Amino acid sequence: CTFTASVTYKGGDGAGSATGTLSQRTGEPLADLKAAYNGVAITDESDTAPGDYDGEGNSFSAQKLAAVGLTRGASVTALGAKLTWPDVPSGTKDNVASAGQAVTLSGQGTRLVFLGSGVGSGATGTATVYYKDGTSAKGSFGFPNWSFSPADAHGATLVASSDGRNRPDGYGNAGIAYRVFAHSLPLDAAKQVDFVVLPDNSGIHVFDMAIAP
Repeated sequence: CTFTASVTYKGGDGAGSATGTLSQRTGEPLADLKAAYNGVAITDESDTAPGDYDGEGNSFSAQKLAAVGLTRGASVTALGAKLTWPDVPSGTKDNVASAGQAVTLSGQGTRLVFLGSGVGSGATGTATVYYKDGTSAKGSFGFPNWSFSPADAHGATLVASSDGRNRPDGYGNAGIAYRVFAHSLPLDAAKQVDFVVLPDNSGIHVFDMAIAP
């Protein structure tokens, strides 16, 4: 959790004031992104019921993702980083709807790369990178909607496009692309990353994140 305290100071004559803010994190970050999984984005076409990527019971088709190389545990290279597609069974929690979770991520490099997509049109927010020396830096990024937004919305890069989606009543929407993107934030390459706090916007869905050299 993050606690923020604000204090207002007045001069001795009672005229004028200054306000200072101190933010302090407490508690331990989650061990990894998998520990933060809170939603089901991928289902098998034979059992679509567990899916609810968008709040309406829809999800990616595992079969259609496999057709474009996104199989369980597959390696994904994007924006210079080596990422991993969720290594969990279809129909189980496999992604993070971003809500300010603090997640451990160790390493050193030039950029932090996120793999995911957006729900709605406002899937943008600010992430905070904490370094092992106690310093931190903020950066903003966003993902296009998994279906209807331009592929380069919010400065994202298209990684994969699958055909159709799974709905509560089975596979459908053939001929419409449902997509996965990458986006990155710059890092201080001289410092070791300790953990990352995800944006507080549940429209941002993250499948993985990694550090690019």
